[in-house]
Amino acid sequence: MKFGPATPDEAIGGVTVHTLRQGSFVLKKGTTVGPAEAEALKAAGVAQVVVIRLEDGDVSEDVAAADIARAIAGDGVTVERAFTGRANLFAERAGILVIDRAAVDRINTVDEAITFATLPAFKPVVEGEMIATVKLIPFGVEGRLRDAAVAAAGRDALRVAPYVIKRVGVVSTMLPGLAPKVIDKTLRVTAERLAPGIARRRLVPAPGVALSPTGGHGAAPVALSCAPFRRPLRSDHGGSMTLRRVMLVVTIVLLVLFAALVGTVAADWPYLRRVIAATGMTEAGDWPGAFPAPMARIDGGRIDGEDSAAVDPVEAAAAIDPAALDAAARWAAANATQALLVLHRGRLVLERYGD
Repeated sequence: MKFGPATPDEAIGGVTVHTLRQGSFVLKKGTTVGPAEAEALKAAGVAQVVVIRLEDGDVSEDVAAADIARAIAGDGVTVERAFTGRANLFAERAGILVIDRAAVDRINTVDEAITFATLPAFKPVVEGEMIATVKLIPFGVEGRLRDAAVAAAGRDALRVAPYVIKRVGVVSTMLPGLAPKVIDKTLRVTAERLAPGIARRRLVPAPGVALSPTGGHGAAPVALSCAPFRRPLRSDHGGSMTLRRVMLVVTIVLLVLFAALVGTVAADWPYLRRVIAATGMTEAGDWPGAFPAPMARIDGGRIDGEDSAAVDPVEAAAAIDPAALDAAARWAAANATQALLVLHRGRLVLERYGD
């Protein structure tokens, strides 16, 4: 294999080793240069291009990769068309991936130009899943190396073992408290999963339980090594269902109460926030910067009786000590305040504005 620069005419028959861009012209790596490509190179003003040329006895990367992949592929494996020196192998059916590890090692030790990689051995695979790949590193290799890798692959280096359906027998112990339709349904579902079906069915009475001629006790599949029952089994599905319903109702009630509590706190939060912040504060300067009002504390009595949400603003204002309102008004005038707002539990009960 020869490697080096060549004029466009000399490059005919060679393979480009780099992607070449000249203005709007693009010639991709791995392109075999023909007369059309040579003319395009000259039209684009390209004087030289680096190419490789296969010598007698060499094979291209795609041919070598495809030949090796076909030698590797065994039963249940298909090979995709090789491109850019890579040939991928796919599972032709669902099954277990079986790999000849010794063959893999032999292929990878032929030459560093040839690589072979697979999924883990005994991995379950599905139809169409990529399970291995053969990659040629250079653009071509000597034919003898390709032949050595093919010989190293041997036979069935990579195959997919199909899942095999086996004969299945079911042994069921007959237990009291279960209707015959329960075991019939269980066996029907099991048979569908184990298609083509159950080869043999046998019913065995549990220790201390008589088996009725019609199978009236019902049956449930259990391990054959189960210990004898100390007392008869009974169905308690009704009690469990009642307990679950009670727990569901209790949970819903608790969630409703919690939501109501959250709503109450959220509605009264402006009032509660000020009460918490005002604890221990006696001067206007004690209030944090996050509270723009009140600037002064004036005792105005309290509103008794109904909840604040039902108190009429006029009645609420009348319940406040007039002397306190006068004191608040004087403070507002002395501090150039233009508005006087009185709130109770976050509700505006008095609103006055200066001239």
